[in-house]
Amino acid sequence: ITLHNRWLTDYRDDKSRVIHIGRAVPSQGQGNDLLVYVLDPSGVHIEEIIRAQSFTIDEKHWDLKGVIKQSPASFSTVELDELVLPIRQNLKGFQVFEKYGSKPAQLPLWELSKTIKQLERAGSNVELLRTTWHVKLSYAASLVVMGLLALMISRLTPNIYKAVGISLLLVFIFHSVNTFCVTLGERGLISPVVAGWFTDVLLFVLSLLWLSVPWLR
Repeated sequence: ITLHNRWLTDYRDDKSRVIHIGRAVPSQGQGNDLLVYVLDPSGVHIEEIIRAQSFTIDEKHWDLKGVIKQSPASFSTVELDELVLPIRQNLKGFQVFEKYGSKPAQLPLWELSKTIKQLERAGSNVELLRTTWHVKLSYAASLVVMGLLALMISRLTPNIYKAVGISLLLVFIFHSVNTFCVTLGERGLISPVVAGWFTDVLLFVLSLLWLSVPWLR
């Protein structure tokens, strides 16, 4: 898997770095066409601009080759054969995400959790993945909710045709509300927890109240 045109951030040694990778192969731990903006402690001004023809990824640093360092403050340029930067991003999270593309729901839950942590450390927006993580759990919990709804419908009417009609209506409502919440969560408009669990919690509470409080029936 090859990554192209990826942006990430890194914070080490009181330095903030904004990094652009032209091309990289995470499995080989190497890439080329690297651009690094080194920011001052305030995170506002650029102290250095580092360009490298190629780079190799190690556990605790990146080895850059064919380096050009530019200082905007002094308008100076220095060319170096090699340079070591204390960057600890290993790009493994990007590799997994690239593998599954726009379908993060295909990831196993434990692998999705690890990917979220890796991408979060890289400065990526992980709202979509966090929402997906909660949705995967809430789908399992929805079996309990559906069971309560089925019990409520069986007590509401003995007519099988009415029961089927009500069931289809409730499933449609469940799916519509859940899709709406998940969409908001993926766009970062609501919390991933709310996006994943709102529909389950709402219908669980309503059905439980209807079953346990006689005057609501």
